[in-house]
Amino acid sequence: MGEQKWINLKGFDKIEGNTIDYCPPAQSVSKEGGEESQNQTLHYETYKTNREFITGKFTFKVNLNDFGTTFSLVLGQGTSPVYITFTTVDIPKVTIQWQHNYTKAFIPVASSVTQFSFKKDQELQVSIEANADSTKVFIEGMEIVSGQVALYKSYPEIVFHGNSSVSIRDINITPNKPKAFVVMEFSPKYESVYRDVILPICAELQIEVIRADEISSNTPIIADIIENIRKSSLLIAEISPDNPNVFYELGYAHAINKQVILLCSDAREKLPFDISGIRTIMYSDSISGKTYLEKN
Repeated sequence: MGEQKWINLKGFDKIEGNTIDYCPPAQSVSKEGGEESQNQTLHYETYKTNREFITGKFTFKVNLNDFGTTFSLVLGQGTSPVYITFTTVDIPKVTIQWQHNYTKAFIPVASSVTQFSFKKDQELQVSIEANADSTKVFIEGMEIVSGQVALYKSYPEIVFHGNSSVSIRDINITPNKPKAFVVMEFSPKYESVYRDVILPICAELQIEVIRADEISSNTPIIADIIENIRKSSLLIAEISPDNPNVFYELGYAHAINKQVILLCSDAREKLPFDISGIRTIMYSDSISGKTYLEKN
């Protein structure tokens, strides 16, 4: 996995191991009409790690020098980044929100006024547990806020915005093994795609794989399917035949913003209109087709 490291993308480089010290420069003072006034331009810095993350646990200790800075942990940057923001200005609170890929607007997921009275130079233990279907934030072992949000593979960032110092140390990222849920028609014609391509490729990438016919429970099968889609990091759908079950499950995955990989035989003449704009890996039912599918 390699050593966990952080780099500075914007601002001053104040990194030592797994400690980041945010120390904004002193505000300039100007004199107008014989009176002094302070320039209130807010400082901004961004740090990024080399540790890949989809789901798992993110922990650190934070110490606030004052209450003039907001900082955010950014996960899943790129498609729809998720911001877990710690606000210390005015009313202390923790919020979870994601940024729309096209409009760039921030969509609130959950917000909670913290149950702590923040004090200057008080060190707090923060833990973030990110699963495929939910994210929870704990401060000093107490759950502060949780929300349902889908995360994408990323290299997490920490963003500071404000004019007071913040120290974050003992940063530890523990990723979970990602999980893929496979939807396809259960027939011998497509079984080789699952057994000979999907399973070995996912094993190589250390991705856990599950299919509906492999679930053992006494609950209704549709409940098991919905639950497994929610708890999976991505969905792999084989869409060659017009199977209504496959498209129902694919539609649900899209509705909850899951990452989706589409596979389709090139024997199919035309994709349904609603998914025709989504990148689909087309393959031929041959040895060369199997090789192409494995590479893509």
